Amino acid sequence: MRPLSVRVFGKASQKIIGDFPIKDPNEILMFFLMRNGLPIASSCAGDGVCKRCAVNGEILSCQTRVGDWTAENEQVEIDYL
Repeated sequence: MRPLSVRVFGKASQKIIGDFPIKDPNEILMFFLMRNGLPIASSCAGDGVCKRCAVNGEILSCQTRVGDWTAENEQVEIDYL
């Protein structure tokens, strides 16, 4: 069974930022995070070129669907939050 929310952890603050409900598992992770008020760095508007939207190390949030993310990961870790 897939999770009904995405947990976001701020690595800079060492705190859980929140658990955000999934409405559409096909939504792109970067846009999901932005829609939930989280500042996601990106200068290429999701084209996957700038690589600034990386989460959990090197995973590009602009190239990942929420449903695929939750199937393989426990939480989103954002370095600067």
